[in-house]
Amino acid sequence: MDTKNRAAILVGAFVLVVFIGFTFYLAGNIAVAPDQWERLVYVFGGVEGLAFAAAGYFFGKEVHREQATLAENRARLTENKSRDDLRMGEHEATKFTSLVTYIDTHSPKSNLAQADDQWTALANFAKSLQGE
Repeated sequence: MDTKNRAAILVGAFVLVVFIGFTFYLAGNIAVAPDQWERLVYVFGGVEGLAFAAAGYFFGKEVHREQATLAENRARLTENKSRDDLRMGEHEATKFTSLVTYIDTHSPKSNLAQADDQWTALANFAKSLQGE
């Protein structure tokens, strides 16, 4: 934990403790004069704002940590899917190369013009897919 985070946690904890203590102080001094009560409530409003900011920091930090963890998990799943897709593509390319080799070895080579129309069409199609 770096110094900045440690300081923020200490200040936030201090503000929350002051807020709780001031709340008990107010509860214990409910019977004070109205003008003094107004001053206490006015100061309490400032302390309350700081306490809510500190609580928001603590809760917000946890929410962001959870969001970061979810984002990392999604990234890991995407990487795994990409790797699986690449393997599948390599496997399909191997099957395609085997098909082209099979067609080339089993089609008549002596006179392609007189070869069976199906073999010719299939061989031309396979070669066009291969990029020749």
